[in-house]
Amino acid sequence: MIVLHVTLEFAPEDVDAYNTGLAELAALTHAEEGCIEYGFARDLLNPNLIQVTECWESKEALELHKQTDHFRNFIANMRPLVQMTFRGYQAQVDQSLIDQSLVGRPSPDLAGSACES
Repeated sequence: MIVLHVTLEFAPEDVDAYNTGLAELAALTHAEEGCIEYGFARDLLNPNLIQVTECWESKEALELHKQTDHFRNFIANMRPLVQMTFRGYQAQVDQSLIDQSLVGRPSPDLAGSACES
């Protein structure tokens, strides 16, 4: 399993345009084979930052995603809006690091997610 986390910064006037484009990208990406999770959120301390987290069954599935028209179009449209180079982190996940007994019941959105296993 591959987990990718990316932080992007935008000018305040461009964040909403990015959110709209990312919502469309996320809907198409969720339908791709090998996509386990694909989510994004604005940073609570800096609303100009957007955090993107992806979870893929394999590196091959992630590479196929990067070749799709919807991903390539999104990158082409988004690139002029980014105010800094994105920071990305990729990790191979073998097991969960979260002890569910410490946090209580898992969120319904994550229950049974392959990213937990």
